[in-house]
Amino acid sequence: MYIGLIVHAQTRKRELEVRLSYMGISFTYDRVLRQSAQLRKTVMQQFHKDQVVCPPKMRGDIYRTAAVDNIDHNPTSTTSAESFHGIGNSILQHHALRIKELTAAL
Repeated sequence: MYIGLIVHAQTRKRELEVRLSYMGISFTYDRVLRQSAQLRKTVMQQFHKDQVVCPPKMRGDIYRTAAVDNIDHNPTSTTSAESFHGIGNSILQHHALRIKELTAAL
């Protein structure tokens, strides 16, 4: 299943996924699609429960930094029908820096 999901996420090529299934390397294309949909549904349920977007595999002992920036797009129109304003958030995990090691260095 893992190979099928990775190939699907990287290529979205049905023919390749069907060939891998025929060779016994992956599950069928339809089953990979169903599993992918189930994963999306699970992540969305977690988002609605927590009311926050956070990677499902966020680790507690790894140093993180966050970046927040506004997103503005206005193609110089006289109406605001084509303009957009939003906020982008990114959380980065630095696997090389563990919190214990970082605080010990300070």
